[in-house]
Amino acid sequence: MRTLDDLIESWHQLYAAGDARCSPEAIAAVKEAVAQFDEALAGIPEQGETRDSIFSALRQVVFRLNEIGGLEGSYGSFIETDDREVLVPLLLEKARAAGLQLRPGEDPTSVDRTW
Repeated sequence: MRTLDDLIESWHQLYAAGDARCSPEAIAAVKEAVAQFDEALAGIPEQGETRDSIFSALRQVVFRLNEIGGLEGSYGSFIETDDREVLVPLLLEKARAAGLQLRPGEDPTSVDRTW
């Protein structure tokens, strides 16, 4: 399975090859969005409204990634299908590690994401 670092490296290569959509600023914004998601998950208490809190953090990172690289993203729609195939499992794995239980094949990001 490809990692976030693999994805970032491929964006750097695309930028070096002339794809201005994968700018260092866009890449940094994606890294920051994922880091903020990690921070939000780390701050969720182990008891109480855990599921709702995790879903909220997941929706927030999806909306942020939409703003960055979705269909009308501030850096153009640079998050493509292959990228989604890396980002979605990564985000869902992080959510599962924080305690979110999902059915096999369930993807709560699909409702909100534009990438």
